[in-house]
Amino acid sequence: MKQSTKGAILSGLGFPGVGQILLGRKWEGITFIVITSVAILAIVYSAFQRIPLILQKLIPAMERDTLTLSMIFKETHKVTTMAGTTLEQISLWTILLCWAFSLIHAYCIGRSLENKTTA
Repeated sequence: MKQSTKGAILSGLGFPGVGQILLGRKWEGITFIVITSVAILAIVYSAFQRIPLILQKLIPAMERDTLTLSMIFKETHKVTTMAGTTLEQISLWTILLCWAFSLIHAYCIGRSLENKTTA
């Protein structure tokens, strides 16, 4: 398999930055990995911030012993379908841009390495 293809596949289907590391661009790969990881952690953090909102709705039903699975799904759905925070939106765009740029970047690095070996 060509290095350009291998790098693009690893960065596109694996994790942004992995293709760069495989192709010998360690610091560029680490940069993509760190940025993407921070964005993922920001989304997870935001999700954990919503747990108290869900519990606030469910605790009265738990105290009355009337909590059902459908109530849990209903309240969780309400909270998770609220408009995302700015942090979530920025994080999601960061992940998408890192993924796309990492894929293209790894492909270009691989092509450059292929051209050097054939020249």
